[in-house]
Amino acid sequence: MEKAIKRRDFLSWVLSGSILVTAVGLVSTVIKYIYPPMSKPSSVSEPVFAGLKDDFEPGMGKQVIFAGRPLYVIENKRGEFKALSAICTHLGCIAEWQKKTGLLLSLSRRSV
Repeated sequence: MEKAIKRRDFLSWVLSGSILVTAVGLVSTVIKYIYPPMSKPSSVSEPVFAGLKDDFEPGMGKQVIFAGRPLYVIENKRGEFKALSAICTHLGCIAEWQKKTGLLLSLSRRSV
């Protein structure tokens, strides 16, 4: 004769399982937060059209896509152009250009 599982035991197993799944989810999220994903360097060396020189204001950034990844092309106050990755090195989110401060702001960290 088989022993029937009691309702209390069944609910105890379900509760234990859901706590275990929640704990694993939390731990994996914390690990991803502490150890950000590593990005692979791009081997693409083709030029990308970002716009005409007149399209840029000194100290302003313009987002362009290069090799499938977002970049910000920035003309500094001296008229030099710089290209910066828009991907946050922390969590991989897309940083936004702040017009007032002239900085890239990562929304996941609320920092530059």
